[in-house]
This record gives sequence, C-alpha cells and structure tokens, in this order.
Amino acid sequence: MKIRVLSETIVATGNIPNVCNIDHQHIAETIFSKRKFFVETSDNLYNDIHLDFNTQINKINKYIIERFKVDYDIDLIEMPSKAIYSKTGENTYLRNHLNKHDIHNAADYVCIYMLSGNETMNDKMGKMIIHYSDHRDPDKQFIIPYEQNAYVIINSDTNYYFTPNGAPYDRILVITEFQKG
Repeated sequence: MKIRVLSETIVATGNIPNVCNIDHQHIAETIFSKRKFFVETSDNLYNDIHLDFNTQINKINKYIIERFKVDYDIDLIEMPSKAIYSKTGENTYLRNHLNKHDIHNAADYVCIYMLSGNETMNDKMGKMIIHYSDHRDPDKQFIIPYEQNAYVIINSDTNYYFTPNGAPYDRILVITEFQKG
C-alpha cells in the first residue's frame, strides 16, 4: 500500500533569539507613525497598516527564511510586511492570507510576529486562535498564547484571529507573507 500526503497544514512556532538584536522600539515607532496617517477604507477590511522596507523587520524576516530552510528545506521569498495594531479590548478579525483572485502571486505561508508586550503582560495580550479542518472534524481550533518576540508560521489559507487585548497598552503584530522559492 502506498500513502501519499496530498497537502498538510503547518503551524511552526519559535522565538527570535536575542543575538539578532531586533530593535522593537524602532519597529513600534515606525508602525505608530504610519498609524497616525492611517485612514480606514472599505478595501482594507482588516485594518492592515502596510509597511515600507524596514531594516529591523528585514532582520526578522531573514531569520525566518534561514530557519525555515534549515528546519524544513523550503526556500521562502519575502513579500511586503504589514502590521495590525490592537488597542486594549480590541480583537482581530477572523482571516487568512490567501488571495483567491490572484493565486499565481498569492502567498504560500504567513508569519505573524508578536512585537509588543513583556513577560509580565503576555497572558493579558490575548491568544491566537487557529481554525482548521481535520477531515471529519472540520471545526478544530489550535490555541497559541501571546508571547512577545514569538512568531507563528501558518499556511496562507489557514484562518486565525487574536482574542481581545486585555493589557493596558497596545498589541502590535507584524505580518509577513512568503511564497515558496
């Protein structure tokens, strides 16, 4: 008997090591300055803040690309990054990152990097809820607690959201989509 895996849903998690010297404050200030000029529009349902090239975010993405290559032998091509900013009490919308209208240029994976927070507040920053189908059980959930400096990589067609931010300060997520190389 031959068994073939036709597709798989992945959830890869980790933390960016301190030796990468990520300047969280610089990234947060960049996002905050872009947010001041952010205008909600009907074509931006998820309130994404589109980011220009940033050397600190690039360090995060380079680490993710190298780590994914080493761990899974898959080359990734970085696509533009965006941010989601949630105030106290706000949650994110259920979403995925598959562009069904432009499959050729759509992402294969998405990385969600948890930028803001600290060890004493992580439990108040909310949780990431991942929805997936397990054949006969189509409504499965996988829960990942919020942790500053952690990243989660999922398939671009995987639905997820973040529960309400219960911390007294804003939650910032940096999202980068990747294509297979």
